[in-house]
Amino acid sequence: NNINILEVDEYVDDISSNLKDLINNVLSDYGLTMPEFFVTTIATPDDEPNFRRLKQQYAERYLRVQQERILQAEAQAAQQRKVVEAQTAAQEELIAAQASAQAYKFKAEAEATEMKMKGYTYQQETAREVAKAAVSNTGSGVGGEVSGTISGMVNLGIGLGVMGEVVKTVKDSVAPAMNNAAAPVVNNTNEQQPAQPTKVDVTSDVWECPTCHNKATTPFCPNCGTKKENK
Repeated sequence: NNINILEVDEYVDDISSNLKDLINNVLSDYGLTMPEFFVTTIATPDDEPNFRRLKQQYAERYLRVQQERILQAEAQAAQQRKVVEAQTAAQEELIAAQASAQAYKFKAEAEATEMKMKGYTYQQETAREVAKAAVSNTGSGVGGEVSGTISGMVNLGIGLGVMGEVVKTVKDSVAPAMNNAAAPVVNNTNEQQPAQPTKVDVTSDVWECPTCHNKATTPFCPNCGTKKENK
């Protein structure tokens, strides 16, 4: 069976069984049977130089094979460790993302509850922020004074609808004075009169919202928040 002489001791049981069958085939001609047969020892020429060299080579090969098996096992363990580490890192990132999303949800719910307790909705708060941005870009002079008033009302949380009415009232009050200041001066002298300023038409500031068709005088519609289109 091409068994290596150095490994023959591992096959003693098989050799014993095969030899028992061969012996019983011969004994059967005489009406005899050998019920048990065992090979207990196989003598090897340990003192023979070639045999000793063969044993040394076999031992070295065995060690190399065992070392290779150890390296393979270590590599497999290292790969499995990397997989576990990657899975752990992914789970940590997932947990962190879930925690961040939960915290954002709690914050949003808290802000919604606070706004509800204060008595205004998210839409109203958004309109207030839009109005603040529009007021911050308004010019100086009389308009600047009006802007300061509007800014104060916005910071107090007054709605855009109320601000629109206030702005209209202020402009209606200021308009006569502005018109009188723009009126030409007539005298009886023959001197050439300087060019007169153009009369301001305050009513031209009224515009119609293209979204909800509401009449407005502010840069943003007080009803829906749509920005005035410059024509």
